[in-house]
Amino acid sequence: MNPTAGSFCIIDRMQRHFATFACPFPQAEVLNTIYLSVLSGHLANFAPELSRLAEPIVNATIALHAEVADPLCPPSYPTAAPPPSYLSPH
Repeated sequence: MNPTAGSFCIIDRMQRHFATFACPFPQAEVLNTIYLSVLSGHLANFAPELSRLAEPIVNATIALHAEVADPLCPPSYPTAAPPPSYLSPH
C-alpha cells in the first residue's frame, strides 16, 4: 500500500474491512455551487467588501485546480469498454 515501496495491491483479508467507492469528480458548475455556498456562509459576518470576494475566490480556486489536476489525471477511457478477447466465446 506504500507507493514508494512498489506495492500497489491490497490483500483481500485487509480489503474486507473497508468499503471502496469510485465516483467521478464533480463538474465545475457543481463545485462552484458547493464552494460558493460554503465560503459565502463563512464570509457573511465580515465586511461587505470582503463578502463580495467569495465568487472570484471560488472561480480562481476551481480554475487553479483544473490547471494543476488535468495534467496529472490519466486520459479518459470509454465507460463501456468491450470485454477482453480472452472472454469472448470461441
